[in-house]
Amino acid sequence: MLPGNDTALWTVEVETGKRTRLTDDRVPSIWSSAQHAPDGRSIYAVSNQGSELSRLWRWQGGTWTPLTRDGDAVESAALSPDGATMAVVFDREASSRLELIDTGRLTPRLQPP
Repeated sequence: MLPGNDTALWTVEVETGKRTRLTDDRVPSIWSSAQHAPDGRSIYAVSNQGSELSRLWRWQGGTWTPLTRDGDAVESAALSPDGATMAVVFDREASSRLELIDTGRLTPRLQPP
């Protein structure tokens, strides 16, 4: 990771403009692909927090939890409109692999060949 390329995620209350930082500024990291779950209780994002490789994370109840294993490099992720499925693109060195993950059970729904 290059110095000075860190990013952060914030929430902003529309009525008051109050900003709340969701990511730890003590841990250099890059965050991308942030998406609110339809129920408003979770946020999903891709980050290299604590690792050289990016992983899929979920923020819920004030805590970030990694949803993919360390060593599985995530390129991007997109949440379905109903929030039940996350499409995750993994970097597999010379190629990419798409997996659909059940966000409730955190298990694969489909792993295309």
